[in-house]
Amino acid sequence: MKFIIGIDVACRAPHVAAGANQHGEIQWSGVRLRTRVEDLEELITRVPDEVDELVVVMEPTRNAWVPLASWLKRHGASVLVVHIVDERVRILSEGYALIGEATLDPTKNYQPVRRPQ
Repeated sequence: MKFIIGIDVACRAPHVAAGANQHGEIQWSGVRLRTRVEDLEELITRVPDEVDELVVVMEPTRNAWVPLASWLKRHGASVLVVHIVDERVRILSEGYALIGEATLDPTKNYQPVRRPQ
């Protein structure tokens, strides 16, 4: 069985991971970890025993992804480093407003949402 872990890599804050089965069904999420052996070992213990293929997906955030990828590869995981180049994904990831838009128009200048304090 294949199991997929997605890691939102952070530079200063803890990374956040989620795990999904081979059908894409989320098994756990919101797991916070740092690039420490004990945190990575704890992450691996969350993988079900019957898994024979572990895939870890992450975006290369500065150089913070390098030690994570290295450790995970040494422990048998396939690591996919995904570069987000789609402008629409960038807009979403930066929290831009898409009010009233059914689809994204990359030619538009979306503005950030200002949240009340």
